[in-house]
This record gives sequence, structure tokens and C-alpha cells, in this order.
Amino acid sequence: MRITTLLLATFVATAPVQAGTIVLLGPGNQKCSEWNLARTPPISQADLHEQHRRLDWILGYLGGSAQWRDHKLLTSVTPDDVERMVNLYCIANPDATVYWAADAVADVLVAARTPVS
Repeated sequence: MRITTLLLATFVATAPVQAGTIVLLGPGNQKCSEWNLARTPPISQADLHEQHRRLDWILGYLGGSAQWRDHKLLTSVTPDDVERMVNLYCIANPDATVYWAADAVADVLVAARTPVS
């Protein structure tokens, strides 16, 4: 429940932040609107392949984030959980990139692991 509350608060209340000097390769550069469109029926084999490619990129990004943010970042989520979080983010922020969605998910997962004082 805490992750869901943090997720909704983060995704609705914040606008995407520019990637700055980060150079991205692969699906991280694609817009959330493309993520959303690929999930709109009818879904072709090409769309399904692209969905898996984007999700694999996101999971790799989160694995890297776990290395420098919190080694236990991914202990409480599954790939399906991550996909649902990215779906929520991309619906709320269609002009954002897949990179921004992945980074927002990482922020939510870190916040969910941070004790409330």
C-alpha cells in the first residue's frame, strides 16, 4: 500500500526532469506516448517485442540504480510490478521518456524503503 501511495503521489505531482548531459542508448530515449501506444489493442507481434525490449531496458536501469542507490532496491518488486508502475507513470506523463519513467520508479522504490520518522 505504501508503494502505491508513493507511486501515485510521485507520478501525479511531479513533472519530468530533463536528462541533462546524460547520453542514453536504446529504448530509454523513447517517449511514454510510444510506450502507451504499444499497449493499445490490437497488439501486434512487433509491439509485443518492443514492449519486452523497453521493459528489459528499464529492468537493467533499475539493476544499475540498485548498485549505486540501494542494493536491496528490487527485493520487494517483480518485473510485473515494475511494468505496472511504468504504465501508471507513462499514462500520467505521455511526453516523458522511458528513462524518466524508470528513474521515477527507482525514486519510488527508494522512498518506499526509507523509514518514516
